[in-house]
Amino acid sequence: MRKMYAMILLLLCAILMPSCGQKSKPEDTIRKFETAFNNYDIEKMIECYEPSAQQMLNGTMGMEMSFGALGIDLKSLAMLSGGLINLYGEDQGIVTPKLKIIINDKEELSDDKVRINVTARYEYDEKEKELLSAAPIEDQTGDVILLYIDKEWYLSADSNLLPY
Repeated sequence: MRKMYAMILLLLCAILMPSCGQKSKPEDTIRKFETAFNNYDIEKMIECYEPSAQQMLNGTMGMEMSFGALGIDLKSLAMLSGGLINLYGEDQGIVTPKLKIIINDKEELSDDKVRINVTARYEYDEKEKELLSAAPIEDQTGDVILLYIDKEWYLSADSNLLPY
């Protein structure tokens, strides 16, 4: 009976262990950022950056509290600025295209650092195209650096995936 339990345990370990040891990929972080942007999830976007940058970006988000004391919140600021991104996902007549990040090339700089060449593109639906008062934002191609820290890939503090 013990041998049977041991065999079952070994079989389960053999099945489950390969998935436990899988290393995250830099491309996964880029996809996570793209999804967060398209879902208006600022917190998830910030999570894609290296920990030191997350602290700085979270501090910037804390400014909402400071503006709140003046009766201004980030939503109002976005609307006043004619913002491209509708931070709260509400229909305010603001053009909110989807971000598409195309991975062109990847170069390993070291075990914990890669450079990925990407093209960032905004995709507009027909209604959004009608609302545009100017030409759509053109594709931007450039390099982003990702760092492997504590078994996760993060965008470096200098990386920017948004075309503007």
